Amino acid sequence: MAEIISLGAEDALAVSEIAAVSFPEKWSEGDFLYFLNHDHRLTLGCRSADGRLAAYFVGLLVQGDLDIVSLATRPDLRNGGLGKRLLAAVLSDPRVERAFLEVRVSNLLAQKLYERAGFKAMGTRKKYYGGTEDALQLRWTRS
Repeated sequence: MAEIISLGAEDALAVSEIAAVSFPEKWSEGDFLYFLNHDHRLTLGCRSADGRLAAYFVGLLVQGDLDIVSLATRPDLRNGGLGKRLLAAVLSDPRVERAFLEVRVSNLLAQKLYERAGFKAMGTRKKYYGGTEDALQLRWTRS
């Protein structure tokens, strides 16, 4: 089973490569470098047996509130539970009291992952993605 590790600036390229094949939005290595260097970052990952990054989690944590920026798994390793493990590790961090994110209304697999982790819908953002697709706003609160 892949070990969960902290991510740093040296992982920006690998994170951006996974994101590029996971989401329609194009985020550069520099975009992720910003988050991986941020003072309030909460960034985790898993490496595969070959040492490559298999999955990542990028978020910002400020005073107990976690803004989930991005979570993705390499396509060849999806449905193996890596995203679930990363999300569980993040939500078990005692500093995290609440978590928030937006997810595409068409991304039913991600919605199911978050629902199973205890996230609840709190609204939508109209035309949030590229001015064409709505985002479902989700919230998680520690019980």
